[in-house]
Amino acid sequence: MLLSIHTGDTDVKRFFHEDLIRILQTLYWSLRLYGIIKEL
Repeated sequence: MLLSIHTGDTDVKRFFHEDLIRILQTLYWSLRLYGIIKEL
């Protein structure tokens, strides 16, 4: 990775990582809510 030379690469990775976690959490809660609503 040539980008790893730049110091800003860590910020990009950190931002992407947090964004990915947020997306996964949203998907997780959406599936849980869908399961609960389906059972009603």
